Amino acid sequence: MPSKGVSVPVTLIRDGEVLWEEIIDMGFNESLLKSQLNTQNIIDYKDVFIAEWLQGDGLFLQLFKN
Repeated sequence: MPSKGVSVPVTLIRDGEVLWEEIIDMGFNESLLKSQLNTQNIIDYKDVFIAEWLQGDGLFLQLFKN
């Protein structure tokens, strides 16, 4: 049976706080993160409950509910 690589999501923002070490480990930077957030009309990191990056799927976001 051929093996297939498994991708796991990487958390980039949790509870409105950016996990900069994860951002750097992924080879991203603040500019790229802001660009990804702006495409979904998000301006401030603090609005994001969780943001996860999954190779092949991109960025998953869940915002805080007001």
